[in-house]
Parts: sequence; structure tokens; C-alpha cells
Amino acid sequence: MEEKKRFIAIGFALILVSAFFDSIRGPVLPLFKGLYGLSHSQASAFFWVASVSAFLISMASVRLLARWSERTYIQFCLAFQATAILLAA
Repeated sequence: MEEKKRFIAIGFALILVSAFFDSIRGPVLPLFKGLYGLSHSQASAFFWVASVSAFLISMASVRLLARWSERTYIQFCLAFQATAILLAA
């Protein structure tokens, strides 16, 4: 039972983090575009890749958390998103 509570807590924490980053994209896009000299399409693609990778991680989270520890899961998620964002750059 305790393990299920941890899974639920991790799920809610990931939803909160995802919601924060989803909400902040609008105000950050012009700053990001100007800072890195990107076109609107390029800057939007960067945010799109981050959102899609987060969605894919969310879809796989139940199966991954059943197999891995929370620490391994979080490390995998960070590496997956970082790789996706770096490849989009």
C-alpha cells in the first residue's frame, strides 16, 4: 500500500511540474526567441519537442515505475527530455 502512495505522489508532482512548464511557455517564447536568435518556428519547435517528450514519458510512466525505483525513473525522464531538447536545438 505504501508503494502505491509513492506512485500517486510522484504522479501528482510530475503533473504539477508539467503544468508549470506548460503555462510558462507563452511568456517565455518571445524571450527565448530573441535571446537565441531563433525564428518563431524554431522556438516553437523547441517547446513542442519538450511537450511531446513529456507526454511520451507520462504514457510510459505506469509501466516504468512498476519496474524501476523512483530514482531510476526520474533519472531516465531527465535524460530522455534533455536528449530530446538537445536534439531539437
